[in-house]
Amino acid sequence: MAEVAPQLESRPLGSVKTSLTVLAALSGLVALYVRFNKIGALLSPDVPTDTLKRLVKLRQYYTVCYVLSECTALFGVALRYQGASVREVIPFFLGALILFGLCYPRLPSDPGSG
Repeated sequence: MAEVAPQLESRPLGSVKTSLTVLAALSGLVALYVRFNKIGALLSPDVPTDTLKRLVKLRQYYTVCYVLSECTALFGVALRYQGASVREVIPFFLGALILFGLCYPRLPSDPGSG
């Protein structure tokens, strides 16, 4: 499938590019926070919560992590749609792929206890 190029040949405004870059970075940082602080705390074996509650919380946190990872890529799509070059938006997509890899769901190490 061929890439659909924007109809306008104009470049995106510097402020638009900067704001989308900042928003992508913030969503990536929040995704990392959720992954390593919130999910990491639930994955530790010494958490004294019920297994079912842990799994429900894990599903919620992983969903948030994936949504924030996808936001990073969507900000790149928005920038590309406004006329940015492919070289300018590749970091958005690479960042999203890295975040997707880090947010890959893992079960707690002891799903039977709790």
